[in-house]
Amino acid sequence: MAALAGRVHRGPVRRGAGRRGLERPRPVLQGLLGGVVQPVLPKEGTVTQINTINLAANSPHTAAAQKFIDYAIGAKAQKAFDEAAFYAPVNRDVRLSPAVKNRTAASDVQRKNQIPIDWDWLTTRYTAWVDRIKQEVISG
Repeated sequence: MAALAGRVHRGPVRRGAGRRGLERPRPVLQGLLGGVVQPVLPKEGTVTQINTINLAANSPHTAAAQKFIDYAIGAKAQKAFDEAAFYAPVNRDVRLSPAVKNRTAASDVQRKNQIPIDWDWLTTRYTAWVDRIKQEVISG
């Protein structure tokens, strides 16, 4: 984060494209840069990135992994993570301060501008998109 802040201050970085989730570090960047970094989001809204935590079948330490998952999605850990990393909580029992909530996807403004994803439509095309990316981008 500090490296990016330095590049913006020195001038070689004016603007950049990124996925929606990258705007979440904005308060940190604003603190480092004196408020000169602002996200630019489409007027039409954006989709929200979803992170998951999973337990693989037949894992050798299933009980320990499940204990970690239970901790990670617990209210205490979720609140701490959201305050530090600018993510919205997955636990309904988490109560964020207005300042923290307003910088996450859980804010009223962000929720109003979220575009719902048609998962049925997307999953019918996903494999073809991945294959195209492999052919046109990765193997170049």
